[in-house]
Amino acid sequence: IKGEYVNDRVTRVGTYAFSGCGKLTSVYMPEALSVELYGFEKCNSLKIASLPKATTLCGWAFFQCTALEEVYLPEVTTISPGSSGGSRNVFGSCSSLRKVDLPNVEDIGDASFPNTVEAVIVRRTDKVCALRYATTIFSPTNIYVPKVLLENYKVATNWSTHADRIRAIEDYPEICGGEA
Repeated sequence: IKGEYVNDRVTRVGTYAFSGCGKLTSVYMPEALSVELYGFEKCNSLKIASLPKATTLCGWAFFQCTALEEVYLPEVTTISPGSSGGSRNVFGSCSSLRKVDLPNVEDIGDASFPNTVEAVIVRRTDKVCALRYATTIFSPTNIYVPKVLLENYKVATNWSTHADRIRAIEDYPEICGGEA
């Protein structure tokens, strides 16, 4: 597969489904509900991934997608281990990725946001999102959360490790796009 891939019939990106598709530049799968282990791993030319209905990302989903600049995952609630492994490195080695916006995430496993990501935006407005491991988010990444939960995040399990880098979404509209 090379270039743009659009498929409105796919409901699940299976294990290794697109792994190593070095000429794939963008994907749009409006009906995909999950990305299984290694789903897009090593898609070196992939710049944009849009999965508007996906609720689950499993381990190594976008691992080593070095050209990945933009991910659209508005419904992801869980970054999970998947059927046979850890949730490690979901965005690991995505050296071009600068911002990850997860408006509905409730549970982040060991997602391993790379140290090139400058912003992780969590838009949960009613409770603090679970962060399974403090090492999931590396410096110098800033974390943007709803102002109403700012202090809760700063003292929450594993989030407290990053307290000095947790910011209110509402204070950074140029980065976060406005309201939580």
